[in-house]
Amino acid sequence: MNFQLISLDKFSTDAILVFALSDKNEIKFLTDLKTFDKKLHVSLNKAIKTAGFKAKRGETLNFYLGEVL
Repeated sequence: MNFQLISLDKFSTDAILVFALSDKNEIKFLTDLKTFDKKLHVSLNKAIKTAGFKAKRGETLNFYLGEVL
């Protein structure tokens, strides 16, 4: 399966799916969000801290970006 990542300012969407996993108590994303979209990276990290998200198996995090992007 191949995925292509493009900057969020190049398209409009209602949802974004980001894959992450827990590695030695550290959350690792399956893509480099800093180069993908810096605003998403900052917003996602804030949501992770607020929710106490740990990226454990079966755990999900949903959050609303509003007008951030």
